[in-house]
Amino acid sequence: GHEAYLRTGPHYDFEHYKQLVHEITKAFCGISKEVLKIKEQLHQDFDRPDLSEHIDKLQIKEKEKLELTAKLQLAKQNAQDHPEDEDFQEKVREIKQE
Repeated sequence: GHEAYLRTGPHYDFEHYKQLVHEITKAFCGISKEVLKIKEQLHQDFDRPDLSEHIDKLQIKEKEKLELTAKLQLAKQNAQDHPEDEDFQEKVREIKQE
């Protein structure tokens, strides 16, 4: 979705991108609720707090990945908007190394 959004530059189609992000966020919310139910079942019904804790760790990693993806998307847009500024290109490379 973000690559398609970048192709609409320099006059970005933000409304379309915003709608896409909204739909994806809604889907993730549903998935998150299901994961929370499973986590509770593992802990309470199956007496597997170890697996419940593992899910917590996975969710933390997913959150970190989502934040990194958002940073990378912003950096890519800045690099595209300012191709003459090497600092923006460098920022994209730095984020990809994280």
